[in-house]
Amino acid sequence: GRMRASVRLLVASGADVHVRNNDGQTALRVVKQSVRTDVIELLAFMSESPVSKALVRANVTGEIILNFFDSAIVTPEDALGVRDEDLVRLGLVESRERTFVIAAFYEELIPDEEPAEPAEPVVAATPKTTKTTRRPRRGRSHSPHKKTKTRSPHQNHSVSPPKRAKSRSPPELDLLAPSSDRVKT
Repeated sequence: GRMRASVRLLVASGADVHVRNNDGQTALRVVKQSVRTDVIELLAFMSESPVSKALVRANVTGEIILNFFDSAIVTPEDALGVRDEDLVRLGLVESRERTFVIAAFYEELIPDEEPAEPAEPVVAATPKTTKTTRRPRRGRSHSPHKKTKTRSPHQNHSVSPPKRAKSRSPPELDLLAPSSDRVKT
């Protein structure tokens, strides 16, 4: 209907679905009071879905986000299963755009690893005093001078998805490689 077409036009044009009216309600809240389930689904995806949040984080246009919705790529599982060719079909024609989207999917859709347990205090007893110290956490540098790498402005800045635990590795690790470089199985 016209309402769905209007909402799609606004979203494709970059309208913020989180804006509130004078009564403090978002568009989704207002539409939920109606029986327009098609518009409710669209606005719920745009405002609450981790997939759309990842796409917004990657600076994807509203029109492309609608392409994900129309293609039923609405759950984290759907998004993490998207191949490079699918991203091109959805409107992400530049390799750099696809790289940013994949990185945003990994950041937004994969739960963080279990938080590290706090260091346990170690009590060292001496005849005169009792001293409590903390064990250093694994993997951290204890040097007071942290070394940082500097890049020359001429070096290529590439973005890759964050490293994941081995138990959660994706079925296909070469999502970012051009399709001509992929190993066919």
